[in-house]
Amino acid sequence: MIEKIANRVSNITGVSIEEMKSRSRKRKICLARQFVIYIAIEDYRMTHYDVSFYLNQRSRSDVSKQFRMLEWQMNRYTGLNNTLKQIRESII
Repeated sequence: MIEKIANRVSNITGVSIEEMKSRSRKRKICLARQFVIYIAIEDYRMTHYDVSFYLNQRSRSDVSKQFRMLEWQMNRYTGLNNTLKQIRESII
């Protein structure tokens, strides 16, 4: 399922899956990675471990930190909610 999520995020954001799996800290790449993390955990109840393994992250705590960061950003920037909605609708 996480592959499907990553593909949809890649199609919508224009960030490749390889870039999402990299350690890059460019804003666009980090945001795409956070969308994958958020949807996988929030909507599909995937474990932090499984998500971190797929995205080549260092630890589950890195995944947790990025999850919380996207929640904070969505409260601050309403456009992110629209992008998240668009990704969710494309997965169904």
